[in-house]
Amino acid sequence: MSLTQAVSWSERLLGLAILLQTVELLQLRRHFSDRGVWSWPVLRGEHREVPAPLRFLFALLLPERPFLVLLGVRLLLALALVGGVGLAAPALLVTQLAIGARFRGTFNGGSDYMTVVVLLGVSGAACFSSSPRAVKACLGYVCVQLVFSYFIAGVIKVARPRWRSGSGLGVLLASNRYGAPPWLTRPFLARPWLGRAATWAVLAFECGFPAALLGPRVALAFLGVGALFHLGNVLAFGLNRFFFAWLAAYPALLFFSMELS
Repeated sequence: MSLTQAVSWSERLLGLAILLQTVELLQLRRHFSDRGVWSWPVLRGEHREVPAPLRFLFALLLPERPFLVLLGVRLLLALALVGGVGLAAPALLVTQLAIGARFRGTFNGGSDYMTVVVLLGVSGAACFSSSPRAVKACLGYVCVQLVFSYFIAGVIKVARPRWRSGSGLGVLLASNRYGAPPWLTRPFLARPWLGRAATWAVLAFECGFPAALLGPRVALAFLGVGALFHLGNVLAFGLNRFFFAWLAAYPALLFFSMELS
């Protein structure tokens, strides 16, 4: 995979991720309307400490009707990015930051974080496309963030006794927090050894993820497992945004696994 191909694949996958995220937001319109739980008249009071120029900009962009226009523009920009128009990425980054301001940080936690990471990378690549060194640095930023996203998650889990004992995943599946379907939770609850094996498999995958940089074959193996891991999270916990956001970062790791081998 060449540098140009890696950037192009990240752009297109990210465009798809943002397209789906925006459609989800539009489906929640009544919740951020002036009568909803995220109404602008209520949320704007939390921007008192923001500098006056930003408060003025927020007042123009974030009330219900202008925010709907912003989401409509975001849909078009996401389609452009799917179509390979890399210069749509910097504009999408602005819309992502506006959504963060609207919902007081992130709307969907980790998936928003990874969306911003990949947006920063492909935006930089689009703005400095005439410099291969700059483009490689932008893609390297995405690669490093991807590797650490898994590795740090694994280290945090290892530090917790429940995960070290092998019961972490089973307890998570058995809880009502995410509403995991019974057809998926029942085998783990009926067979504790299965839960322990799955728990240690997750720990091994996340803590061992830096090894993906050892070569393209190793990278493809880790990325295949990663895709299945996120697909499992979609089925178990409904974390569909994570699947597409992380997938958009995968071409960066594949490129550098080839560069470093």
